Amino acid sequence: MKKVAVAFSSGVDSTLVLAVAKKLRGEKGIALTVSTEFQPAHEVDAAKDIAGKLEVKHHTVHLKLLNNPQISQNPEDRCYLCKKSLLAAIARSAKEQGFDVVVDGTNADDARTTRPGLRALHDLGVRSPLVDACMTKEEVRAASDLLGLPTKDKPSNPCLATRIPFYSPLTLDKLRMVDEAETRLRELGFPESRVRHHDDIARIEIPVAMFGDALEKREQIVQLIKEAGFIYAALDLHGYRTGSLEESVRREKP
Repeated sequence: MKKVAVAFSSGVDSTLVLAVAKKLRGEKGIALTVSTEFQPAHEVDAAKDIAGKLEVKHHTVHLKLLNNPQISQNPEDRCYLCKKSLLAAIARSAKEQGFDVVVDGTNADDARTTRPGLRALHDLGVRSPLVDACMTKEEVRAASDLLGLPTKDKPSNPCLATRIPFYSPLTLDKLRMVDEAETRLRELGFPESRVRHHDDIARIEIPVAMFGDALEKREQIVQLIKEAGFIYAALDLHGYRTGSLEESVRREKP
């Protein structure tokens, strides 16, 4: 790859890809971050900051995903529709700046799962160097540690739309409620947490090992959940796990 545009989210995977692109391609590498309603603003700020520290040219591409009725209706293939919209916007921006090759941070563990968004990578010809190198998430973190990257221990943080059940229409208010509640939970000492939006109910997922802390801070949690706009705060006894909203879909379609 002579010139490469990195789809940069500021997560641990895309940060490693960007750092290597800078090391190998220098000024022939660029970071492109998409800003949408589906991500916290601090993630875009973090992308700018990290790209600056790596001395990589960075551009933010603004995209209004809720203007797309196919996405805002929140169907089961929403992840594919979102990913395709994001990557198409990045590809357009890259081409305008003279970059024909777009890469992302998908790793080998991601490629072994059934993620609808992976189909969008194939459809748009986006390459995934970490998959080509067969690098797992654990290896990505180890390499990031060796390179002294600030994201080596950063937890995953998929888009806010993943907190809202399929077919429940996506709105700015729902996304704001989730973002505010999760931000406050992190500030309270729960860095790995999810708030699932079930209308008036906030279903809170935290690691089982932290249930004791949650009970000790019960009143604070209830207060922050209500201040975010929910009426009820419910602790999910299954604990923290990714993709829990897909469980109902799998149950209906064995």
